[in-house]
Amino acid sequence: MDYSILRCGAVADGVTNCAAAIQQAVDAAAAAGGGRVVVPAGRFLSGSVLLKDNVELHLESGAVLISSLNPDDIVPFPQGGDGTDPDDTADGWEGGFFLGASHAKNVTISGMGTIYGQGDKVFLDKDVDNGFHECPKFCDVFRPRMMLFEAVENFTVRDVTLQDAAFWTLHMAGCRHVRIQNILILNDDRGANNDGIDPDCCQDVVISNCIVRTGDDAIVVKSTGPMSRRYGASENVVITGCVLH
Repeated sequence: MDYSILRCGAVADGVTNCAAAIQQAVDAAAAAGGGRVVVPAGRFLSGSVLLKDNVELHLESGAVLISSLNPDDIVPFPQGGDGTDPDDTADGWEGGFFLGASHAKNVTISGMGTIYGQGDKVFLDKDVDNGFHECPKFCDVFRPRMMLFEAVENFTVRDVTLQDAAFWTLHMAGCRHVRIQNILILNDDRGANNDGIDPDCCQDVVISNCIVRTGDDAIVVKSTGPMSRRYGASENVVITGCVLH
């Protein structure tokens, strides 16, 4: 069943924070046992949205889902640890997230629309290389991860465009059975820390036929300390047919 965010009160003006409307559609789909949350053509600003079991977030052609850069609109990521590990909040988790899921299953992001992180609003060119415009840009403002998914089983991202992430673009920690297919990541190639795809302590991952442009790691297989203690090593990762810049 489809759940249009318009029916939940989302406004396509690119200014109104539609997080409550989008989260309402996600919650309704999850409560019904699963469904597709549809973002139609238009520009929708939103704060943090937490996806849930058996929910597909589908962006139709012409849809632009815009990450808020207001710290008040971005919530901390749900912590997966038991509170005894001093690293539970390490690795920038405290910076919050735009789209994410925690300890969920069967989560999909799909469609020909765009998720826009407003990274072009946070990176500043101080021209320290005297007009060559090749050195890294500066950033000293709040910036959330575009996507952070922890311990999601059966996770798919396909066809969407992820544009101008302000920080890491697609970070997956401890996920299992992951398919990243046919996506475009178009970030500032002088932007700091705007990694493309980061499978962190994930297993059974296929990343295929993607185009990734970033100023930091395009695709990096990681095993960070807190995630490796929870989920073990990164294993069984296939990356094929991708163009990386």
